[in-house]
Amino acid sequence: LVYCPYSQVQFGFPAHIDSWREAGIDLAVGTDCAACNDSMDVQQELRVLAWGSSFATTHAEQLAAFREQNSLASARALWSERGTRHDVISPLAEPDTLLKTVWSTPGEAHKGLPLGRLAPGYGANIVIWDTEHPSFWPASDPLRVLTMSTVSGAIWGMMVHGQWIGTSGDYHRSLAQSPEYTEAATEARERMLRLLERADLSTLVGG
Repeated sequence: LVYCPYSQVQFGFPAHIDSWREAGIDLAVGTDCAACNDSMDVQQELRVLAWGSSFATTHAEQLAAFREQNSLASARALWSERGTRHDVISPLAEPDTLLKTVWSTPGEAHKGLPLGRLAPGYGANIVIWDTEHPSFWPASDPLRVLTMSTVSGAIWGMMVHGQWIGTSGDYHRSLAQSPEYTEAATEARERMLRLLERADLSTLVGG
């Protein structure tokens, strides 16, 4: 099953992934699309996946009891609930487990598509990060950085199906200034303006 955590949170109805995990279902993480997820940041999705379930403690009966009773016993019960939920969530928050949801699991979803691993015969999809970039500091645990930090600015180069995208070492600027991006951005703006011109905007604002 595919889960787009941040997008679902914005719509106020995130999936109950605890039950998925209990059923042994493989989990793949996506970013959804720009229409309902402004950043499409993979690391943002992984952070929500890792610890989003911890918000349940805030809405637990133990917190309600503590707020009402304000006693040591109710405080201990709440702390116990927090600890129990944390222990349940922690295995999912391990970097290897999180990265599997965006690397190997999606790549192995269709046996006819050799993706998701670095091996002969597989599609060469590779990202190279600059670990000297501030978002990687101190880079003592790169896999954890790749799950808990926003590292898109640290991308040094990218290969998709064996073809380098942009200019390595100048990745972001080379893409933003490329004729392909300029053309696509111009077309997107024109399409949006035409769409807004055709739309009855009063229905969008409730007027």
